Amino acid sequence: MNTEPVGGKLLVLGLTLVLVGLAVDVSIGLISGRLSSLLRRSRRVARGLNVFSGTVFAGRATRLAVGSD
Repeated sequence: MNTEPVGGKLLVLGLTLVLVGLAVDVSIGLISGRLSSLLRRSRRVARGLNVFSGTVFAGRATRLAVGSD
């Protein structure tokens, strides 16, 4: 039977989760900042994104209307 205290292991696990989450959040923040500046500069990119998202929404609406899973 293992009778080691688990407090230290839980602390390491918690710190690891916090650090990984922080790294992911910082990466997403940096990428979104760069993308927003690109979208503000280029009307062509913004228009392409609007067409793409509109196509996705129309496809999802069609699938919902047809009723297939």
